[in-house]
Amino acid sequence: MPPNPLAPEPSEVTDYAEMTEDDVREMARKLSPRILNELSNIAMGRVKDASPSVRVAAAKEILDRGLGKAAQFVEVSTSMSQIVSQLQQIQTVESTAEEVVEVLPAPKPGGGLF
Repeated sequence: MPPNPLAPEPSEVTDYAEMTEDDVREMARKLSPRILNELSNIAMGRVKDASPSVRVAAAKEILDRGLGKAAQFVEVSTSMSQIVSQLQQIQTVESTAEEVVEVLPAPKPGGGLF
């Protein structure tokens, strides 16, 4: 089996359980060139065992990181009557809350109600 190109150098081996978030970021920065090179090798077909789906996934990761992820569009289907109904419910709750506040006794000088 060929050596793992992403395996850490002996000097890089550390106790991962003790790593802080900053340590993880720094490690990611250091490994980025090696990881990008490996993803590039996979995407370009230089890794014999990489299936077409793995090659596409590697290429997608490179493009997403380099160019940004493509915009995702979400279609929302709701009727105007549903929106109006929800707004009316919100107004009812607000009105009820205002009525409750009106009937509450004024706070005592010490800040409490009783």
